[in-house]
Amino acid sequence: MAYLHCHDCDWSQDDFWSLEGWNPEKAMEGHWTLAFNDKYYMDRNFFKEANLEEKMHENEKGCWIRGQDLLAWELRRTARSVETMAVRTEREWKQVRDTFVCPECGSKNLDID
Repeated sequence: MAYLHCHDCDWSQDDFWSLEGWNPEKAMEGHWTLAFNDKYYMDRNFFKEANLEEKMHENEKGCWIRGQDLLAWELRRTARSVETMAVRTEREWKQVRDTFVCPECGSKNLDID
């Protein structure tokens, strides 16, 4: 897996996709079962960082979120990743790397990690 990022600003995108390796379907693998669990206990910071404080519940064991709410969050997060992929595959990157500029700052100082 490799992801594209800019050295002149904080722009980056998710890992390149491939049918055999990483792709949006694989990103959701295993997440469907989230909907079938009543509670997932998470650190309070997760709710703040994920902007899910309105979905947070508390009891004597700690902070939790309903499984279906966690699944919905994962679906939205994956959809945003799909929507914002500037270059989807390594093959596509090889075709555009000489002309591609950072979508955020316009720099050509890009790298793959």
